Amino acid sequence: MKNYTFQLDKKVLTINTEKYARLANASVFLEFEGTTMITTVVSSKKPSTLGYFPLQVVFQERLYAAGKIPGGFLKREGRPSDHEILTGRIIDRSLRPLFPKDYNNEVQIVVTVLAYDDKTDLRTLGLFSASLATLISNIPFNGPVSGCSVNGKKDKLSYFVSEDIEEVNDLNMFVAGTEQKINMLEADCKQSNEKFIIKGISGAHKQIKSLNKFQKSIQKEIGKTKIKFNSPDTKNMYKTISSKYNDEFDKIVNAAISSNRSLEIELLINEIMSNKDLDFSPNNSLISGVVNEIYVQKMRDNILYEKKRPDGRNENELRNLHSEIDILGMVHGSGLFERGETQVLSILTLGSLKEGKMMDSIQTSEDKTFMHHYNFPPFSVGEPGRIGFTSRREVGHGALGEKALKQILPSTEKFPYTIRLVAEVLTSNGSTSQAAICAGTLALMSGGVPIKTPIAGVAMGLVKENKKQVLLTDISGLEDHIGDMDFKVSGSRSGICSIQLDICIDGLDIKTITEALDKAKEARIKMLDVMEKTINKPREELSKTAPKFINFKIKKDKIRVVVGQGGKTINEIIDNCGDVKIDINDNGLVNIYHNDKEMINKASEWIKSLIWEPKMHEVYEAKIMRIEKYGAFAKIGNTKFEGLIHISKISKERVENVESVLKMGQKVKAKVSRIDEKGRIQLSMIL
Repeated sequence: MKNYTFQLDKKVLTINTEKYARLANASVFLEFEGTTMITTVVSSKKPSTLGYFPLQVVFQERLYAAGKIPGGFLKREGRPSDHEILTGRIIDRSLRPLFPKDYNNEVQIVVTVLAYDDKTDLRTLGLFSASLATLISNIPFNGPVSGCSVNGKKDKLSYFVSEDIEEVNDLNMFVAGTEQKINMLEADCKQSNEKFIIKGISGAHKQIKSLNKFQKSIQKEIGKTKIKFNSPDTKNMYKTISSKYNDEFDKIVNAAISSNRSLEIELLINEIMSNKDLDFSPNNSLISGVVNEIYVQKMRDNILYEKKRPDGRNENELRNLHSEIDILGMVHGSGLFERGETQVLSILTLGSLKEGKMMDSIQTSEDKTFMHHYNFPPFSVGEPGRIGFTSRREVGHGALGEKALKQILPSTEKFPYTIRLVAEVLTSNGSTSQAAICAGTLALMSGGVPIKTPIAGVAMGLVKENKKQVLLTDISGLEDHIGDMDFKVSGSRSGICSIQLDICIDGLDIKTITEALDKAKEARIKMLDVMEKTINKPREELSKTAPKFINFKIKKDKIRVVVGQGGKTINEIIDNCGDVKIDINDNGLVNIYHNDKEMINKASEWIKSLIWEPKMHEVYEAKIMRIEKYGAFAKIGNTKFEGLIHISKISKERVENVESVLKMGQKVKAKVSRIDEKGRIQLSMIL
């Protein structure tokens, strides 16, 4: 059991190892300011037979960490929140490339937040503790890796800042990397330029290096000996199959774009397995993997040395683009975007501000008024599959689109709606998350949402062997599978709105990242050219099916008058005005929604009548309600206010008897001549 300390952003980071959760392969107990988390890593004893590396990263927040009791009937944490899923994915994507490719034992990393001070960036601490736990364990790992949050306002950059200030920044980015390279990026930006982003990445990498150095010092002192694992020797099998079936592989690799290469590979595997002259027993089970390995390598060689992509494009070429709007008649807006075989339909729904999503986590409790959801059904890849709960991938891709699209939305003050976009992936062949951003932009403009500017997104790829590498624009599904990078970049003509980088190699240098960002800009401008031929700006009016609105301000002390005791008054207005939706915020801003403008106007007039107050020297229509010897009491318009018209104020001439001039129910013009400290009104007749 050891304690270690480190100065992180002029604050003390304390690490305790092996004191808790001692049956895990390794554990790290981390404290930073008022935040505490425990991270454990465990590995199975035997290799998995799944055919891929089964790494599971679980990031979990206990509500007691922030002094909260869970809501609902059960009063305990249930399904993970979006924030937990997204943070877990960031940690996973940073760690995964650093495990040995031949290591297939199941690995599970669990990061649990035990206490939270509402100031700390949990991504930085979560990734650091997960990397350190794996590094000091006996599990093979080519780390360390660390992360750093980057926040930028104009030209100023700051590091290790908590997530709660993201809304006020121009650049919000999380960078992860080893001592030499960057291996993960996640960012949302207010149309930031490429140079500013590169400056932020470079600055973050300096911070990351010091964290990695600290991890290495701990490993050197207490790190366990890494377990040895045996990888099957397939060199002879690879050499034999590659030589004997070279022509068949070349035929599949160089086949026409329309051919089904995956089916051809399956047929080739069956042929090799049935060839009695090739007896690889007892390793026949490895044939499928070796065949796919040869196939992938030949595809990569074609790209690297022949400059030939699987679908025949050059390295900077986009696939065919197509866009449409108004696909669905009854919805509030819709847009369809196609890039090659990838096809995404986005649907817009507008609702009142009260229909926002209530966010309840250790970090925040607030209403979210923009949601971007992403659905990836199995038919989109031409296969049957289970349809059930939203997958972590769907949550991640939806959040990425949300980061981009929120940068171009109007404020709720200018456009007081809850906005929901749903991306339905109809066909998938690479980069559906970026196609969803394009389709979402089209749907917003189709529905008349006054966005700041259209945006588009593209995925950049990379094939790298030693010092030779080729960057690919707009990668297809196959290129994503055989390549080394999936670098998603979205933005407008003038700047970047979101970034997400995933890689399969140990990392990228700044030069490669810069080149990828520059090429992504060229691509998205070409895409915007196509999209803007379909629709180049938001429609002037909302869809006929969308709720309309008006808004106005009332005094804060009048809110209770409009709401009434127990909501009686406002419910009466809603019931008598066609079930209008009424939102009143704490500052007195009233928003009224309905498809029928007459109902909106009716509710508006009702509310205004409730809060109406007479003004000095204003002239109003008044109705005589009561007559006394000294004057008459008159009700001002349709309001609750009454004022006294003194007998001396009825006429320019002397009036002996009020009833000789005024009658009950008579309507007259009267001016407010005085309002005393008790709110009593005196009126003067206007003859």
